[in-house]
Amino acid sequence: MNDKIISLDPNKLDLKVLNKAAEFIKQGKLVVYPTDTVYGLGTDPMNVTAVNNLLIIKRRDEKKGLPILASSLNAIKRIAKVNMQVEVLANTYWPGPLTIIIPKLDSLPSIVTGGRPNVAVRIPQNKIALLLTHLSNGLMIGTSANISNQKSPTNAEEATRQIGELVDLILDGGPSKLGVSSTVVDLTKRPPKVIRKGPIKISF
Repeated sequence: MNDKIISLDPNKLDLKVLNKAAEFIKQGKLVVYPTDTVYGLGTDPMNVTAVNNLLIIKRRDEKKGLPILASSLNAIKRIAKVNMQVEVLANTYWPGPLTIIIPKLDSLPSIVTGGRPNVAVRIPQNKIALLLTHLSNGLMIGTSANISNQKSPTNAEEATRQIGELVDLILDGGPSKLGVSSTVVDLTKRPPKVIRKGPIKISF
């Protein structure tokens, strides 16, 4: 039995467990958690050391950047520029499997975006992910819980096989509802561009 793994019922959230996981996030530790799309790997995006550790564990190219989960549009406004187009998409599709790329603010460490001027953000629909993000000061790294270029895990077992020994906590909330990565829209392009097709069908 892996003592890092804690089972959670997504329909009966255990605040004690989620507060513990949120404290881990705020301390810069690495936590695996379920989302509506695939299992995610989270830490505090404002903690440069923690983000660097996450990149090492994922073996992810540091130039690629990392997506961020947020608990609200106001939380996103702390790290990125939100315009009317973002608000329309947010009101239509969030919480949900749509990731939006928008210009970052200087408040967000450049390591999160791989030195790029833009950041990918999303408000998740999964109750565990959403509440965990809320308890973690409203923002959390939202990358998939896998080794780069390997299959994105849709359950805790798959995530554990890939990176279980390298993380601090794994929240098992059962299989991901959708099992595929989110749709990604780049609003910094003119016109906006869908750069990854996913559960939400959208066109401009």
